Amino acid sequence: MDDFELLRGFAADGSETAFAALVERHLGLVYSAAVRQVRDPHLAEEIAQAVFIILARKAHTLRPETILTGWLYRTTHFAAADALKIQRRRQHREQQAAEMETTAADNFAWEQIAPHLDEAMAKLGGPDRDAVLLRYFENKTFAEVGTALGTNEDAARKRITRAVEKLRNHFSKRGVTLTAAIFAGAVSANSIQAAPVALTKTVTAMAVAKGAAASGSTLTIIKGALKIMAWTKAKTAIIAGAVVLLAAGTTTMVANKTYVQWNSILKQELPDGSRLTINQISFGDTHKFVHGEKKNIWSWPEHDELIVEFKLASKDPENHALVKPAFYRQFRCVLRGEHGIEYVEEFIPNNFKKISDGYYGYVETSMFPRDSRWLWLRIEKREDGKRYDSWEKEAEFKIKNPATSQNLKWTASSTPVTNIVDGMNFVLDEITVGTVPNYTNDIWNHIVNVPTEIFDNGVLQTNWTATYTYVKDASGNWNSNLQSHRSLDPDYVWKLDMDFEPESNFPDGSLATMAFPKLSTTITTNVFDVPVTVAWDGYYLDVNIPTNRTDIALKFVSAMDEQGRKMNAGGSSWGRYNFREGHFMSWTGENSLTSIDVKPAKLTFAIVPNIHTTFYAQPRLITPQ
Repeated sequence: MDDFELLRGFAADGSETAFAALVERHLGLVYSAAVRQVRDPHLAEEIAQAVFIILARKAHTLRPETILTGWLYRTTHFAAADALKIQRRRQHREQQAAEMETTAADNFAWEQIAPHLDEAMAKLGGPDRDAVLLRYFENKTFAEVGTALGTNEDAARKRITRAVEKLRNHFSKRGVTLTAAIFAGAVSANSIQAAPVALTKTVTAMAVAKGAAASGSTLTIIKGALKIMAWTKAKTAIIAGAVVLLAAGTTTMVANKTYVQWNSILKQELPDGSRLTINQISFGDTHKFVHGEKKNIWSWPEHDELIVEFKLASKDPENHALVKPAFYRQFRCVLRGEHGIEYVEEFIPNNFKKISDGYYGYVETSMFPRDSRWLWLRIEKREDGKRYDSWEKEAEFKIKNPATSQNLKWTASSTPVTNIVDGMNFVLDEITVGTVPNYTNDIWNHIVNVPTEIFDNGVLQTNWTATYTYVKDASGNWNSNLQSHRSLDPDYVWKLDMDFEPESNFPDGSLATMAFPKLSTTITTNVFDVPVTVAWDGYYLDVNIPTNRTDIALKFVSAMDEQGRKMNAGGSSWGRYNFREGHFMSWTGENSLTSIDVKPAKLTFAIVPNIHTTFYAQPRLITPQ
């Protein structure tokens, strides 16, 4: 039942059960706001009692469109304003209030915000205040806030962004300068604290009796709060009349869309005494990191990612292991949520680099627990002699998840499932995801198996394979190419856009062998009536075909040196319509390679058929026994 249904039930027949449900739902909000304003937990309990007694008395007068969260918060402000007179006469309790301050790992921002928060909130307009309360005090989604305010998700997001900016301006005038991200994160993480367990029953009993057994001091708070409420209501009516007169001459200004970061535990001391800090968090399809004159800005429309920027503080940062890591991948970052699998990511680029104002490293991922309220980032390390043993935790951070699960309504097919395209049968069997906490030869922790078979006229085509697979799960995670060592969320249905191609036994006329171009030249040839551009700079070989054909792809086959030896490319990259090969070495024996006097001579490539199909599947998670 929603708030108004419970309130209506209480107003109609005095249902104690209905009122107790309201108290349980909102007591934390009322009590926390009272504690912040009066800095006295005992007085805050009296204020909470007073607020709910007032609610019980006024239950029959509240309208259906009332946002009860906002009404209770506003009433708490009135009650606390009156109760402060009592608080000021109890100076000896100030030390107790100081001891009530939060003990979170990194509470500096909250310590700056808390003394002024409710004063700033009181200056917001009703809809703005309701929106902030629902979003950051009760951790509602933008969609839920929009529904409560009678609008949509986008409008709620814009309102909250503007309201946060107003609050930041209020704090900046008092010498407290905070980013929108830090402000929102601190409020979200600390604004609600648990009320004493016994207080719920006391408040309910007092309120249902409408204050008949309340103490003298509580009744005084109620009386003072009701006076303030009455005056505020009258003042609002006067101001509303003036606004109507001035409306024709007003101008509406809309703030630019601002991304709000939510942060919690942002600083950790490493075992060597250095400090690692989450400096910035970016989520979306556009990212911007600025340090002095250096700007790093990139965008991939409709491909959202989470990027976390870490800053390293050390006495000797230049020689720190994060800045100068071992030749093997010595560090990794493990992301987890409240439930589900853990995700492993590496630091990019090359762990940590020096920028103008410090040493920074990044974790970039499109796969993480999007359905989790909080995200934990655990930095792990292992030494060379322990490369095949357990990882050791160096630090662990906790941030508010900036993403929400998309929960796409996909339906998985029963496996094995067969798609028929161009007369060929493409079969997908059950997908399995195995978790491997200590992968023996790298940083990763999953084994993803996507079994497929391809038949042509009933004959199994062993030379065909799924060359490219863009995969997305129903929570919103994605990977531009399915990987066997990194998994999406197996709790959700996966959508696999798969491109199948032959790996050998290419069709007649599709294979081409040619001499390497002369140094620093580009040539164009035709294969299968497809123009192919080949460029050689003495180090890298770049080959491309036009990208307007959806039924073909380009594939590197082999390269030979002047002595007729097969060559190996140490540095390669490829896509459907291009490939780059470099760092050429020649095979001198079954297990021997050399780069001495290696001169590439011949290149072989193929224009191959490409067939696209899409599967929807539900993976099965395999966990170690």
